[in-house]
Amino acid sequence: MNVYSGEGDDGSTRTMRPGRLSKADLLIEVLGEIDEASASLAWSFSQLQRADIKPLLSSILNDLSMMMALLAGDEKAIFGVDRIRWLENMMEEFGTNTQDVHGFVLEWKNPASVALNVSRTIIRRTERSLVRLAKKRIIQSELLGYFNRLSSLTFLLQLAVESGDIFKDKSC
Repeated sequence: MNVYSGEGDDGSTRTMRPGRLSKADLLIEVLGEIDEASASLAWSFSQLQRADIKPLLSSILNDLSMMMALLAGDEKAIFGVDRIRWLENMMEEFGTNTQDVHGFVLEWKNPASVALNVSRTIIRRTERSLVRLAKKRIIQSELLGYFNRLSSLTFLLQLAVESGDIFKDKSC
């Protein structure tokens, strides 16, 4: 099986859109950062001992795949405000069972909460890149809202995992 084409050796790549883009193009950077956020959340998933959070992360991973397809130009990809509302509902549910936190939390002892912390920072960086992309190209505003909520939800998940709170099954 040949896994390389050599076409990108000139520093260009292709998406589902016509033509090729420079690998330095901000769209390619954002796609890579969403991919990195996905990989990090999958790592977090693998560290979790709590079955109640795994379906939530699976749904988020599906959302991120849909976002990448949408940004890459897949005309069949659909992403709507309902996914932001879903994240908000998840934040309300998880937020009611966590303590108020003031300032930075510097100590994480559970490997899954540490993995979620890494995911949160990658998600925040991706959000900043999406903002830059939105200033240069037309993108769905829901993508920005989703990443903004996702970083907050990831923080709440960190707290939940670290504290060991048990939550009921979350509808995804």
